[in-house]
Amino acid sequence: MDIGNEVRESTLYLGELDQDFGRTGGLLDSTYTRLKVMASTQNGRYMCYMVSFCVFIFFFAYFFIYRR
Repeated sequence: MDIGNEVRESTLYLGELDQDFGRTGGLLDSTYTRLKVMASTQNGRYMCYMVSFCVFIFFFAYFFIYRR
């Protein structure tokens, strides 16, 4: 009796989790496509800006975490 309820709840939870992962995968695919288009245009100038920004954020986070 309780096992049946647990199985139903777990099945619903896994179905919702599958949908969430599907949406996340679609978002990442579209982001990757946009990045690829951006890198192929403007001779990669915007990609250079983005990589520089990411490196800056990484160092900022590193110093913020280990500064404590």
